[in-house]
Amino acid sequence: MKNIFKNIIASLLIAATLLSASPVYAAASTCAYNQHTFKLTKCVKATSKKKGCSVYTCTACGAQRKIVTPKKAAASAQALQDNAADETYTVSLGNGRTKKVTGHFDTVMSGKITKLLNSYRKRQGLSSLKTISVLTKAAKNRAVECAVKQSHTRPDGTICFTVDASVYAENLAWGYDSAQEVMDEWKQSADHDDNMLDGSYNTIGIAVFVCRTKAEDGRIKYTRYFVQLFGK
Repeated sequence: MKNIFKNIIASLLIAATLLSASPVYAAASTCAYNQHTFKLTKCVKATSKKKGCSVYTCTACGAQRKIVTPKKAAASAQALQDNAADETYTVSLGNGRTKKVTGHFDTVMSGKITKLLNSYRKRQGLSSLKTISVLTKAAKNRAVECAVKQSHTRPDGTICFTVDASVYAENLAWGYDSAQEVMDEWKQSADHDDNMLDGSYNTIGIAVFVCRTKAEDGRIKYTRYFVQLFGK
């Protein structure tokens, strides 16, 4: 009887070992290339300590795509030092609709970002990017738009590249208090870092828009929106 019991236990252990060692196969994609119908299935909001992510799953074949969002900058009570006067800007939302935002451009910080970017490229053996007015103007437009919608899709529903035909790539960020902070965040993101170290780009336009809003307690609040636009 004891031998039978031992044999049963041994058989169960072998079966459990085989099951645990069996490979798990993911469902193969059955959709044609770029014909997926994606639906948002998971969303983790970014915090000051960790990045967020959104997972989209195809309703037809189960294929997934993951988009990572950068960490939020920790809130800072440090006062703005640029002392620029606020102005009101009108942002197009499409179909004749508009929204007004108030703020100013921090040209000192955008200059610091340009220097940090070119210094970073030089250390990687790449040439410096030349700042040109057409990209700077486009970057300012996009920075104001980002105060309304933080996305590579513009508030009017068009893709970011429609801001100007000379734009080949775009980096965005918001909420940071220094040029070094935002550069460090871009470096930690593979896609943003690839844009900054792309050897085919020769020109750059950078803007920092400081948007003025009113907090729930009635106090004035400023948030910076950062844009890098790359050109050939």
